[in-house]
Amino acid sequence: MIMNREFQKMRTRMDVAISSITFIVGIVLVVLPTSVSINIFGSCMIVVGILLVTFLKTGWQDTETKEYYCKKKLFFHQKNKSQLLKALEEHAEIMAVSDKENGDGLMMEIYYNRQNKKAYINLFEFVPYEYKTIGLAFEYSVDEIEKLIGIKG
Repeated sequence: MIMNREFQKMRTRMDVAISSITFIVGIVLVVLPTSVSINIFGSCMIVVGILLVTFLKTGWQDTETKEYYCKKKLFFHQKNKSQLLKALEEHAEIMAVSDKENGDGLMMEIYYNRQNKKAYINLFEFVPYEYKTIGLAFEYSVDEIEKLIGIKG
């Protein structure tokens, strides 16, 4: 168990690439001598490109270490709370609690980075109108939880 980590949303290279390509293609479609409908479509793409630059943030960054992470959320039934907490504390196989049982009482947030092989797991419990954290974050290596996050090593 470790102290709680703070993560903030940030733009990834892929986010910047997607929004830039959309914006540039829109400009090209407006500048080319084509029909009015293509120019209107290009104008719409420019607007979409600007909106993507403004709002598209799919990455996560640790505010303390400035490392980049991916995020995955899993949901479990409330009845699995003690089993999940025990598995997290003992670094046991978390897949014993099947994620096929999509519930709504517990939420697990997993932040992971494949390059530095770190992963942090937070468990939340639904208290009317919001999810509240249960304890502190747990640190794992990505290799330990690769089945849970669905990646191949």
